[in-house]
Formats: sequence, C-alpha cells, structure tokens
Amino acid sequence: MYETHYSYTRPSSPEGTACVFQCDNSRMQCMENVRLRQQNCETANRIARLEYEQCVSKNGKDRCFEDWNFCDTDEESCKTLYNQCYQSCGGEVRMTRVCTSGCNE
Repeated sequence: MYETHYSYTRPSSPEGTACVFQCDNSRMQCMENVRLRQQNCETANRIARLEYEQCVSKNGKDRCFEDWNFCDTDEESCKTLYNQCYQSCGGEVRMTRVCTSGCNE
C-alpha cells in the first residue's frame, strides 16, 4: 500500500507568496465544502433510515424502499486543485510515493 506525500517550495517573490496565500484560502474552503457535503449526506441517510423503519413498521418490509447514498469524501480533488494553484503561483510541488504496508524492504 502506498501513500503520496507532498513537499512544497514557496515562490520567492512577494506576489507569489500572496498568490499562495490565496491558494491556502481556496483549499480551506474546498475542504470545508467537502466536510459539509459529507455531513449533509450522512444526515440524509439517517433521515432515510428513519423513514424506512417507519414504513416497515406501518406497511411491512415488502412495501418499503431503502434509499441510501454512498457518502464519499473527495478531499483528493482539493489537494489536486491546491497543487495546481501553488505551481501557477511559481511554487514547486514535489510528489513522493511512500510504501506504508506490504513493503519489500
């Protein structure tokens, strides 16, 4: 099993540094949006579960429909957008794949 680790070299110009600050803000907003979508999905699933249980208790299992959603967190897209933003500001992003499990050492 592998993980991707990132190392960052900030741009040297004041403009580049200000640009990276905007990238940081965008990444935080993206991560917050991901968390909110996750919470909303989980809440919708709890409500759907309650509605299903109420339906079963009133109508029997054969007359009820289970409506579940897979709640996926897409934090990887936030990282990708951040890295692209960081590089467009003049910074350098280095990726390293690190073995975390099942390594042949």
